[in-house]
Amino acid sequence: MRLIVDIGNSKVKTAIFQENSCRKTAQWDSLGANKLEQWLEDFPIEAAIYSDVRGRSQELTQFLQSRFAALALTHDTPLPITLAYRSPETLGKDRIAGAVGGAALYPDEAVLVIDLGTSITYDMVEPGGRFVGGQITPGLHMRFKALHTFTGKLPLVGYEKAVPEIGYNTATSLQSGVVWGVAHEVNGFIHQYQNTYAGLKVILTGGDAPVLVSRVKYQIFAVPQLILSGLNKILQYNVELDK
Repeated sequence: MRLIVDIGNSKVKTAIFQENSCRKTAQWDSLGANKLEQWLEDFPIEAAIYSDVRGRSQELTQFLQSRFAALALTHDTPLPITLAYRSPETLGKDRIAGAVGGAALYPDEAVLVIDLGTSITYDMVEPGGRFVGGQITPGLHMRFKALHTFTGKLPLVGYEKAVPEIGYNTATSLQSGVVWGVAHEVNGFIHQYQNTYAGLKVILTGGDAPVLVSRVKYQIFAVPQLILSGLNKILQYNVELDK
């Protein structure tokens, strides 16, 4: 069995895979060695990988290295896809894992991976697994916070499932502007990529994906555990290389 640890900007996600089957997952606000050991009880881990986008979880990463000799994902890690990104050292680890996960699902097709998290990333993988790049924009919560922080009177609001298309007060105007603004952005980028890549497959993932799924007018595939699956594919690839 394989242990996957994704240390993101706001949450830590863990998963246990047996080959390509995910046996167990969890999401944590913070995660230490003791808590992880308890969570792993009764699961014989043979290999592990971790992705730390923040670079601040030293206790956890040291535990993973000492306990499992875990593979740390970097831009130098051997991958089952090709990175054509011109500055791979600046490429987010979550973007790498998402691209690998998307390419694994559709290996011979053009794939656009849209990850709706703290920031929104659009990552394009060409047929055959060539990652060419994409876009990064502010996520929903970042937009709400920016509107509150950089203005004198706008309140800090969040979103609800039923966001009106036309806001009828300040709170709903903010919600409509942010949520529908992101929806139009997502639809716009999908249209842009479809003009270049025939038969484009579009994958939505990330914590805010459920908010946008019903507002995307194109056919998309929602894959909540795409980053974890991509990390598992990277680990599997490196395990095979070491044999």
